[in-house]
Amino acid sequence: MDIESTYSFFSNLNDDNISFMYQGSFSDAITDKAAQIGSTSLDMPKDTNSLKKSVSVLMAECLYNLVRQGENSTPSFISKPGIFLTRSIADTFCTTSAYLIENNYIEDLKNRLDLLNQENMEEFYSFFTEMVNKSGLSEKKDMMQKVIELAKKSGNKLEYAIESAGDSWSYLFLQTVISGLNVTADTLTRYNLHIETAREFYKKMRDKNIFLIYKGDFTQKSVIAILRLLEKNMQQTQFENISERKIMFHIITELLQNISRHSVAQEGKKKGIFLVGKNVKGFFISTGNFIEYEKARKLKDQINQINSLEMEERNSLYRVILKTGVLTGNGGAGLGLIDIARETKSKFVYKLTDIDNNITFFSLGVNYS
Repeated sequence: MDIESTYSFFSNLNDDNISFMYQGSFSDAITDKAAQIGSTSLDMPKDTNSLKKSVSVLMAECLYNLVRQGENSTPSFISKPGIFLTRSIADTFCTTSAYLIENNYIEDLKNRLDLLNQENMEEFYSFFTEMVNKSGLSEKKDMMQKVIELAKKSGNKLEYAIESAGDSWSYLFLQTVISGLNVTADTLTRYNLHIETAREFYKKMRDKNIFLIYKGDFTQKSVIAILRLLEKNMQQTQFENISERKIMFHIITELLQNISRHSVAQEGKKKGIFLVGKNVKGFFISTGNFIEYEKARKLKDQINQINSLEMEERNSLYRVILKTGVLTGNGGAGLGLIDIARETKSKFVYKLTDIDNNITFFSLGVNYS
């Protein structure tokens, strides 16, 4: 993962009210937190509460599929068993999930999904029941009943795609789109919500080793939901060492709160993006948000100052600021940034993208290993 990815993802999701993308291991606890991020972040008019409820249900059921299908069927050579994406644009909401299936089930599954999209529900269910009885796989019945419910609630055709994940396995992508208006091909094209777009985002995340992206309004409520999801993820899949987990969580908290506190509000929202990825030695955490042009230059000077210090100098500066409560000089380094630099023992990377003469998009990243 590189700092260039931060603004690239943000600009590609520019029209989204919120975007949440996750790939990795799923459990019930992680499912609950991911659904919470999506449902609490949806920015909708008051007269569309019923639509919001439907979106939340769809997200929860997509995540249900990920959890149930990933429990016993994921081969060890695949490091990213589950994928979940949700996007909100205007009054339209798109939810995509993907999970691993064995290749010998693909043709039957495609037939079932095609029948479902023809809206011949009786024929579909009859065919499906027969196939389940022949296979003896009762757990498949529960999964496909969920798929049927997804299609019914979305009110639109259920898009799907198959992507190879090895000799014996493939990813099945399922996508539902719902809207306050009828979703047409023009709607999908205008908002770039075709399933191929979701697959492209997944490929970019995979290629950059990114496992979480959140783009949206960085309210305190949203920040708390993201932190809870990451805490569950680190507890279950990422860190065995408790002390390392605490340090990582502290770094992420500082960076997220930094966005919440210092972003320039646009249209009443503190728009930004947060990414977490893996690299050879550990993890890469990146944030991006709008900041006033002059403040961006001062922040750049602060980061350059920190990057120029040796570890002991960072510790000494941290103690001075902590003791006196005074920042160092004009544009001197702030306590939070110094604390992150001490914990990570690495240099910050950053990129300034000037939007106009008043606003800059500031991308900030740090490695932790």
